[in-house]
Amino acid sequence: MSTITISSLNINNQTAKLSESTSLQGVANKNAANTPPAEMTSIYDIYGLKEGFSEQLDYKDKVTLSPVGVMLSEAHQLAEQNRETWEDPSKIFEADAEFNEAFKEVQSENGNLVFRRFNKAYLNQLQNVPDALLLYDQMGQSEKNKIVITSEQDLKDIVMKLQTMAMDERDASISNSIYKTSDLFDAKSKFSEMIEKEYPHLKGVDFEFTSKGDKIVITGGQINGVDISPKELSQIEKLANGKEGKELKDVMFAIREESVNHYNKYTEAGRKAPLSLADFDQRFGDFGAYLESFKSSGNNYKFKGPDDPSTYRESYFSGAAEMMSGRLAA
Repeated sequence: MSTITISSLNINNQTAKLSESTSLQGVANKNAANTPPAEMTSIYDIYGLKEGFSEQLDYKDKVTLSPVGVMLSEAHQLAEQNRETWEDPSKIFEADAEFNEAFKEVQSENGNLVFRRFNKAYLNQLQNVPDALLLYDQMGQSEKNKIVITSEQDLKDIVMKLQTMAMDERDASISNSIYKTSDLFDAKSKFSEMIEKEYPHLKGVDFEFTSKGDKIVITGGQINGVDISPKELSQIEKLANGKEGKELKDVMFAIREESVNHYNKYTEAGRKAPLSLADFDQRFGDFGAYLESFKSSGNNYKFKGPDDPSTYRESYFSGAAEMMSGRLAA
């Protein structure tokens, strides 16, 4: 299974940088040690953002923030407005944060030095990677004509949280691809049984089906290697887009959404030229052929199908995310 390394956040602290070994890394890749620097991918890139996006609303609009994320998007500005002047501002680093706000900033008496802390109590309230990335982005903001010093430990804690959330999100995308593909196999089997009940003369039909907008399109079909007529294709399509095909349609559309999400975030081609759901309809092709492709992938060639007692479904469909992305590649 292909993996991607998430790194290169360019941590910038004017007095205390994280060690060079600290990075945000995705799902473990046994070849990561041999990965050229050019293949390292920034989390900013995955979300279509630029470093410093929290200062620009147009970039923030590209991500979905939780209510906590929306609050954090304004927290740094609030800390700046409520900045206190201390005789020895470095004392803010001597103990755990003793403030309720997300950020607290204090400055030296001459105003040239600003010390920034983050209230780690907010870390567990983050609900998605964009929330955590926005927090990281704000924690590292510089300020014109001032030296800003941030807590190294606070920054490490945020990076660790961001790393964990990013890996969990990518793992979830891979798992969703597997389980949705398994659901597709079941839904197609049930729908095939429904066809045989409604149209007994179509018993054993092998039909080709794809998505277009909010419809299922039946593009072809055979019985014992013989093409069925356009009228029969129309009958199947009518069933597919009625109540009989609701389960199949729901699963297909779930796969479409997950495929586009995974392709756009975790492949270089998808980040450079993101695809829409309409693009999926044009590129993905026959869902039946997608299911059939697992029979010849990896070690699965020796199994008759996902219900073969010699294997587990999770193993049979383990390459689903990679297979989805491969079908979407131009």
